[in-house]
Amino acid sequence: MKFISNAFSINMVESPRMGESFEVEFKRLSAFDASKAIQEDYFKSVIGHRDLAEVVGVELNARLPFNRESVKLRTGDTMLVCQYSGPRLPAGCTELPEGAQIDYFLVSIR
Repeated sequence: MKFISNAFSINMVESPRMGESFEVEFKRLSAFDASKAIQEDYFKSVIGHRDLAEVVGVELNARLPFNRESVKLRTGDTMLVCQYSGPRLPAGCTELPEGAQIDYFLVSIR
């Protein structure tokens, strides 16, 4: 399954059985490549911050609903992580404030 989120945590990965392992691969993407990825394939939004969902949607030219849902990633799943850095987002914003940026990472579980 494919997800788009504003965060990534080890808690999002389904725990392997004792003695088993998994790999997490992070691939940095440009905003253009992130937009292309979600235009070409379905990514379920689990963006848990309403204003950030709006800002990312504008930046990637996509409708990305706010959806505060817990996720458990399994082997073969991918997640496009939209990592926000900057000042607190003003309520109702639709663009990044000055000094802010979003970095995009495609996270794959193997």
